[in-house]
Amino acid sequence: MYTIYSDEYLLHSDIPGYQLLNAKLIMEVNQPGSLEFEILPDHPALFSLSKLKSEILVMKNGSPYWKGRIVDDTKAMDKRRKIYCEGKLKSLMDTVIRPRIFDGSANQVFHSYLDEHNRQVSAHQKILPGTVSITGDVYRDLKNYEFTYERIKDLVTSLGGFLFVRYEADGDYLDWVEEFTDLSEQEISLGKNILNLTDELSSEKLYTYCIPRGAKLLDENGAETGSRLTVESIKGVDYVFDEEKVNEYGWICAPVPETTWDEIETAAGLLARAITYLDTKKGPVQTLSITALDLSLAGQDLDSFNFCERIKINSQAHDIIEEYLLSKIEVDITNPANTKITLGQSAMTLTDQNKEDREKIVFTVNDLVTALTGTNQGLAGEVAARQMYIRYQGGVIEMGEVGSDLKMRLSNTELSFWETLGGAETKVAYIANPTGNPGDSKLYIENGEIVQTLDLGDFRFIKRDNGNLSLVFKG
Repeated sequence: MYTIYSDEYLLHSDIPGYQLLNAKLIMEVNQPGSLEFEILPDHPALFSLSKLKSEILVMKNGSPYWKGRIVDDTKAMDKRRKIYCEGKLKSLMDTVIRPRIFDGSANQVFHSYLDEHNRQVSAHQKILPGTVSITGDVYRDLKNYEFTYERIKDLVTSLGGFLFVRYEADGDYLDWVEEFTDLSEQEISLGKNILNLTDELSSEKLYTYCIPRGAKLLDENGAETGSRLTVESIKGVDYVFDEEKVNEYGWICAPVPETTWDEIETAAGLLARAITYLDTKKGPVQTLSITALDLSLAGQDLDSFNFCERIKINSQAHDIIEEYLLSKIEVDITNPANTKITLGQSAMTLTDQNKEDREKIVFTVNDLVTALTGTNQGLAGEVAARQMYIRYQGGVIEMGEVGSDLKMRLSNTELSFWETLGGAETKVAYIANPTGNPGDSKLYIENGEIVQTLDLGDFRFIKRDNGNLSLVFKG
């Protein structure tokens, strides 16, 4: 399903000898994303990896899925190399926008920023302006040299929307769209392909009013007065509020640094920016963190989950039957069945669904081998019975009855034994590999007692009749 190239050289596929280890791709809306992997010293394409220069391409089902470049290359003692790559969007940090005034539509300013970037870079660093569906006017009076990446992020912060890098035959395009509309043919359903579901409603970024501040005010000699432009000359007060949101949620002020814009020099322009800012804070943000079995991996004739698609969630036990944007995906390329997705930005508003007071729901099913197709009561009993003795949290399996003073924990690097002493958990013994090299695993014990004999290779410790200890050769 996934193949990876370094420039034109194959790094990862199902061809023997062309496999990477622990390859993980993370993609998130409005972020560059990252790819990390390990590569063995005898890999045929090891020579092709060059920091910042090599273009790393991830293909999914034969189509370009993600591009990036190497920013970190670490060599272990066994000569295995660990590679970390950042996404193509981060190449916008390679260039700066020089001081000047940008005044026009969102589409025009967006194009101008990318044109400035492309004039400064080589062909493999170019990002072409793509589809822009965001509307509105933009005025920026830049006084400093600023990274193109930061200026693009400023547009998204001010006007909203989503960035999406699209890879075409004639170049890499950056789209700026108000919404994604593609719907996955595959839905996520309780009892069918849900492993873990966390539904969280957060008001962390909900603001109902703000205190906008513009450029620093100068006296008649051109010296700064210590004051800034406000909207008081227009509004009679120095703040702007959204009446509908205030009536619904109360008075919640936005952080003043977020509503301070040095480049705005007119009260009218400052008011317009403040209104636009509040409009992007539409209400509580809902996200679903889900680990779901991708049915396409099990041979089903369905599309696999794709980044920035809308996915229908069907979990009546949690009162969720809606479409959500796949806003983050963590792809385990070496084992795609472990892929995790985060869904956010519900297609319907929370107030329309009367879900603004929904509490955080956590639902976990750790084993899909047994199909849980019974009633909700049966499912809850099955989950409770499993979690009484076995729990899976953060990549670690914990075994031991809930409430017991003794527990065992297993990760991919360590097997440990824990005891609760004086109310605090203490690791009393563990097997670990401190170097990461094969054969270097060791057993560590805080306190040990050998009841009979202790053998070390061809030698044995034997207790003598006089109480002393002898080391003898076994032969």
